[in-house]
Amino acid sequence: MIGYRQSIAEIVGRFEVNRKWDVDFAAPADDLAEILRDTRYDVVLVHLLNPSPELTPIRMLRAVNPDIKIILFVEQATTAHIVAAIRAHVFSFFSHPFDVEDACHMIKTAAALSDWTNGIEVLSASPAYLTLRLRCTLDTADRLVQFMKEVPVELLPDELQDTAHAFRELLLNAIEHGGKLDANEWVRVSRIRTMRTLVYHIVDPGDGFSSANLAHAAISTPDDPVLHLQAREQLGRRAGGFGMLIATHMVDEVIYNEQGNQVILIKHLD
Repeated sequence: MIGYRQSIAEIVGRFEVNRKWDVDFAAPADDLAEILRDTRYDVVLVHLLNPSPELTPIRMLRAVNPDIKIILFVEQATTAHIVAAIRAHVFSFFSHPFDVEDACHMIKTAAALSDWTNGIEVLSASPAYLTLRLRCTLDTADRLVQFMKEVPVELLPDELQDTAHAFRELLLNAIEHGGKLDANEWVRVSRIRTMRTLVYHIVDPGDGFSSANLAHAAISTPDDPVLHLQAREQLGRRAGGFGMLIATHMVDEVIYNEQGNQVILIKHLD
């Protein structure tokens, strides 16, 4: 396993050798704050080895430049760190061990957003019950998935990845079909940790759907998961429709409400 500092060095090295990027360094946080007063950067990577739960340095940087996109790296994350990072409008969050490719992708995503607003709000936070809302945009969905992956839970790495993938697929459905990719609409997400389960509850702002009217989704033809593509083509929709089917195979239970605008994902922890 690549060490924490080595992973960060690899990320920085990739951008240093790319002529499309200018990379500067500053430490400690007070020096970085002074630089941010005078210079605008697309993305700021902050490495905090043993951060306080309040993430005070991040709040200091945000006070100097409210619009800066900060990607935070810590060696070990806690739920309090995640909540504080979201409340401080951190763009994304990684703790050791993390995938270097995922981190680089998030940095590029942050840099590409010229008109950025945070789009994720904490509505309620307790160690076992976290409720947020997010704007109906694709980049916001990916940011929230990364935050949720970092909340500590007793799952093997493969199980954690599968659960995150299932959550992302159904979150994208809520944003795309319920929220119509309208940044003025919001999806509500709760993450509940019981003694034996991890539960996600997603509520979208749409009218919902009927299970009898899903010819455009792969879950309607599980024995032939590409048959639905013909229906999507007739409806003028892009290729896709695999999200619900994927999710049902990656977590233990997927339950929709009668209206079809709420879904619960359940992953057993034992």
